[in-house]
Amino acid sequence: MLTFLLLTTLRLLSAAPELDRVEPFPAEIDYSWPLGGEAYVYLNPQEAATARVEVPDAYYWYGLSGSAEAVVLRAVDWTAYYQAAPEAGLIPRLEPTDDRIRLLIGSRIPLRTGSISGRFYDGYESAFGRAPALNRPLLNELGLALLGTDAAAELWLGNTQGLQLLSAGELGAPSHAVFAGDLDGDGKRDYALSYGERAATEVLYLSSAAAPGKLVAPVATCTYHYWE
Repeated sequence: MLTFLLLTTLRLLSAAPELDRVEPFPAEIDYSWPLGGEAYVYLNPQEAATARVEVPDAYYWYGLSGSAEAVVLRAVDWTAYYQAAPEAGLIPRLEPTDDRIRLLIGSRIPLRTGSISGRFYDGYESAFGRAPALNRPLLNELGLALLGTDAAAELWLGNTQGLQLLSAGELGAPSHAVFAGDLDGDGKRDYALSYGERAATEVLYLSSAAAPGKLVAPVATCTYHYWE
C-alpha cells in the first residue's frame, strides 16, 4: 500500500516514465554522519543561527548569495558573520554585513565557486503547508512529496533515480524550502530545507555525500528561534 501511494504521488510530481518501475527505499534516515561539524557546517546568517564548531579555521568557508534565480557561491571569511564563543560555539555578530550573504557553508574540502544553478525560496510560497499537499507547485518543482500532517508528516524526495525519505517527524513538521541547487558541482540538486516552528532546524542535504542507493545525505544542520 505504501509503495503504491508513493509511486502515485511521484507520478503527480514528474512525468518521467521511469518512476513507474522504481521501488521505494526502506524508510531509514541516518543522521549519525557527518552531522555535528565533521565534514560540513551550515549556517543561516539571516536567521541568527548558531553552530558548535571547535576549530572553524579547519574549514573552507563559502557564502551563498543572489536573487531568487541568480545564485553565486564565493569564498568568505567566517569572522565577518560569526564569532567563536567558548561555551556556545559560533554565534552571530551583532553588526550587520552588506554583502547580502544568505547562507554560509563550511566544508572540509574546497567547493567550486562562481555562478551555480539553483534558486532561493522566500516568503509564503516557500512553505510546504500543514496538510497533505501532493499537487502544490513548490513540491512539484522540488521533486518532494508530503505525506501525512503536522509533526508526523513524512517528507519524501523522488526522481528518476529512486525515492528517499528525508524526514519522518524527528525534526518536527516539514516547514519550508530555503534553497535548492547544485552546491557541490556534481550536476545534481542539493537542498536546504527547514523543519519545525518556534524552534526551527534547517538541514543541508548534498547529493555528493549520498550513500549508494540514496539521492542525498543530510550533512549539516543549524537551529534558530522565530521568537524569544
